[in-house]
Amino acid sequence: MGIHEISEVRQQAPAMPVPVDAPGGARPEPKHTSAVAAPKAAPAAPPPPPPAPPRKGFNVDIEVGIHEPTNTKTYNFVDHQTGETVVQIPIDAVLDLVADVLEQLHAQGRR
Repeated sequence: MGIHEISEVRQQAPAMPVPVDAPGGARPEPKHTSAVAAPKAAPAAPPPPPPAPPRKGFNVDIEVGIHEPTNTKTYNFVDHQTGETVVQIPIDAVLDLVADVLEQLHAQGRR
């Protein structure tokens, strides 16, 4: 048997079966024959969170006064609209507060 005696035959893929209408008019769902699942798109990244709302400032005046029962100098935080003293802090305590804040910043490596 020589090369001239062999004929080339190309194989064709088998024909897909044609679905037949089932009684009652319902058609069977087509089956997927692909063994590889279609690639899924990666979920979109969520949008960044909205910025924080601006902080509302306090509308107070600061006055230096004297706490009469102890005769101590104080910072008085007075409501701008009513004139009422909201907070009264002794001057020495303010200096201690500032020193504490600076110490905390230094411990955190921010200062």
